[in-house]
Amino acid sequence: MVVGVFEWLRTNWFQALQSLSIAGGLFFAALAIRRDGKIRRVTNYLTLVKEHRELWLEIYRCPELHRIVDADADLIAQPISVGEDRLVNLLLVHLNTYWELNRQRSILMPRTMADDTRAFLSLPIPRSVWRRTREYRDPAFVAFVEKALLGKGRQNARKATTIS
Repeated sequence: MVVGVFEWLRTNWFQALQSLSIAGGLFFAALAIRRDGKIRRVTNYLTLVKEHRELWLEIYRCPELHRIVDADADLIAQPISVGEDRLVNLLLVHLNTYWELNRQRSILMPRTMADDTRAFLSLPIPRSVWRRTREYRDPAFVAFVEKALLGKGRQNARKATTIS
């Protein structure tokens, strides 16, 4: 049996070498694709963190936007301003982007995303903007947010302890 293998190799060494080269090339290509995927997820994450920081800094830069994070904001005495509405919508679009990238496996969503969403949308201004605009948003995203608001979103977020 072993003699037959050596005889076959002696007559077909070039085809065997080609096959091994192709298999090795595919293996290394798969490793490169996996590495590039990790790099892309990290890059996407860093980009979103930067955008997140820039959006939230607007609240601290502009005193007229401080009410967005005020748990006691009275929307009857002082309705939502255009600036507040725009910033909350930008934050919801940002959250939707983060959620969509997670759904496409282009980024990992933190395990606390549902809790953070619930905390933000429990504030009077974000809650009001969400209720008014949710019908215009992706139904799957709305389902994620509504589960988060009910305290059920945590089990649906993928683990985010490592970027793999």
